Amino acid sequence: MYWEWWIMRYIPFPRSPTIKVILYLALENLMNKRDKITQTTDVPQELVFVKYKLNTSGPYSVKYRGYEYSLLRDELTERDKLFLLCSICEGVMIEATMCGATFSCDVCVPSGSDVIPVFPTRKTISELCSRCPLYLRGCKWVGTLATVLNHVEKCDYLFTACPLGCSDAMLQKNILEHVESNCNERTISCDLCDMPIVAKCLPEHLDVCPQFTIQCNECQENLFRKDLSDHNSNICLYRPVECRYAKYGCREKLVYVQLNQHILENTEVHITLLESSH
Repeated sequence: MYWEWWIMRYIPFPRSPTIKVILYLALENLMNKRDKITQTTDVPQELVFVKYKLNTSGPYSVKYRGYEYSLLRDELTERDKLFLLCSICEGVMIEATMCGATFSCDVCVPSGSDVIPVFPTRKTISELCSRCPLYLRGCKWVGTLATVLNHVEKCDYLFTACPLGCSDAMLQKNILEHVESNCNERTISCDLCDMPIVAKCLPEHLDVCPQFTIQCNECQENLFRKDLSDHNSNICLYRPVECRYAKYGCREKLVYVQLNQHILENTEVHITLLESSH
């Protein structure tokens, strides 16, 4: 087991049988205390990671400065826990060290303490099979603790802000769909005129879009907005017009569709106006 190997190789004490027996009893006592702690302490089921290690905010707990035990895919034996779990934060050790007769994370040891780096244990921990800290959100990634930090920083199940600056937050795996289809800040082309616009501005754009179909208020004909001015001036049958004899004094108010009928019905009046002007 681990403790026998440590006694022989890494504990800085003389290799006398008496010292070894004393150290053995001390380690056994420590292991028994560890067993009682693990039996009476509930391990939180929520995620789970080292905030200072990730240098980020999000769904991580700062209760553990080491890796949270629930990250491990496989259960550890009670003896393995003694040498792989930090005696201070109770997480799986990050940068395992030995301080006195206890094992702990390097960052958990009080400053100024004499510590010994435990490189074999660090290697053992780095090779433990781990799942993603965001497994409760659905991430199926499985790897080693040595690679879990690299994975979680780019995990598809991290919540992230919209890169275009809208107020929405989404899982990283949904960013592409959001940016292309749902984000109000994305640039789209108007279906009518192909002008590039920001999606949230589409209603305002349709109020001025030249290709938007509108209805003439006079004749009720449907036409493009860009053609409305010409329609009102030159095409609409109900546009206001003057009588051809207005310059001679005809003051009749007409629309275009009435003009010919007006001229036919008022021939004598128009002749009189014409003669009186000479």
